[in-house]
Amino acid sequence: MRFDRNQPLTNRPMWDSLGRRLEVHGAFAALAAAPLLALLLAMTGCNGSVSASVPGDDPEVQASTGGPSFMENSVNAPWTTLFRGTRLVQLYDGSTGGSPGLQHLSVKYREDVAADGQGNFSVVTLEVLSPNPDPQTFLAIQDLRQTFSYRYRDFSIKDWNLFSQQYVYAIVDQGRSIAGHPTVQVRIDRNSGGRSYYLVDFDPVTSLVLAYQEFSVATGGLLADVSFETLTYQPDLTGLTLVSHLFPTETYSISGGNLQGIFGFTPLVPVYVPQGYQVSDTIEKQTAPDGVRAKVYLTDGLETIILASQQPITGNGGPIASRVWSTDLGTWTGLMGDVEGYPVVVAGKVDAVEQSLVLQSALH
Repeated sequence: MRFDRNQPLTNRPMWDSLGRRLEVHGAFAALAAAPLLALLLAMTGCNGSVSASVPGDDPEVQASTGGPSFMENSVNAPWTTLFRGTRLVQLYDGSTGGSPGLQHLSVKYREDVAADGQGNFSVVTLEVLSPNPDPQTFLAIQDLRQTFSYRYRDFSIKDWNLFSQQYVYAIVDQGRSIAGHPTVQVRIDRNSGGRSYYLVDFDPVTSLVLAYQEFSVATGGLLADVSFETLTYQPDLTGLTLVSHLFPTETYSISGGNLQGIFGFTPLVPVYVPQGYQVSDTIEKQTAPDGVRAKVYLTDGLETIILASQQPITGNGGPIASRVWSTDLGTWTGLMGDVEGYPVVVAGKVDAVEQSLVLQSALH
C-alpha cells in the first residue's frame, strides 16, 4: 500500500485499485462528517454479532478454557437474559484523548434499556443531561442509533477465543455493587496496539456487563463511563417496543460464493486486517430506503470494524470521482465517501490509516 504512516491524514495520498489518487478531506470532516458518521453508525448497527449466539444467527461461540465463567458467558448474556433498567451514559471527547485536565464531557444522558432474552431489545434515551449536543437533534439520532448502541457502543466481548488471544485481564475488586446487584470488577488491556483499556463490572450470576469505564492508553484519561442505575431481571416487557434490526437484514456466508447474485453488485470484502483482527465470514444484506447495503465485520474479539458498501454509482464516463472523508466521533474513527463509485463507510476503534488500508485491500 502506498502510505507514509507518519504523514498527517489530510495530506496523505490514497489511491484506488486503478492507481488513481483519491481526495482525502480531514478538516472538513470535523465539521461536516461527524453528524454523518453518527447517522452512519445508526444505520450500520444491524446484526453484526460476529460470533455471539443470537437466536436465528450464528451458532454459539466455543469458549476456551482458563477465563472466569462470567466473562466467557458474557458473550451471549445480552441475547439470552431478560432484563430492564436505566443507565447513565457519559462519553468524553476523543479529540483530546481524554487527557487529564483536558478531557471534555461530550455528552451525558440517561437511557432505558431492555432485552427479552430472545435477541430483541430496546434502547431509548430518556433525557440529555449535558448542554451539548442539541437535545432535539440528539434524541432524533438516538432513536435511529439504538441497534448500534446495544451492539457496539459499550464494552461487549464478541468472540471469547479471539478475545483471550488478544487481551489480558485481572480481577481487581470482588466486593462491588451496581444497581443493587453484586459485581466483579475486571481490568482489561490489549496485548499490544490498544487505544483503550477498561474497568468492567460483570454480574457473576447473569454475566451481564453492569458498568464499565474506558480509558485512553496514551493519557490514562477517561473516555467513557456507563453504568446501570436501576436493573430488574425477569421484568414484564408488555407494551414495550423491541427491535433486532433497523432495516430488514439477511445474513450470508462470504465463503459461500455468489455474492454478486445475492447483492446485485460485488460487495467490498477486505483482505488486509489490522493486527489481531479477523474478518467474520458473515456478510449482511441490509435493505434500506436508499438501497441495498453490504456489511462486513472485522473483530479482535472485543472491538469491531464495520465496512459498509453499496451499489457503485457510475457517471457518463464510468465511475465517479473518488473522495473520502475522515472523522472522529468519541473513541470511534470513520472513513466515508465514494471510492470507484462505491458509497462506502468504514468505522471502528482503529485509526484512519488502518481503516484506509482495510478499504484499499477490499478494492484490489
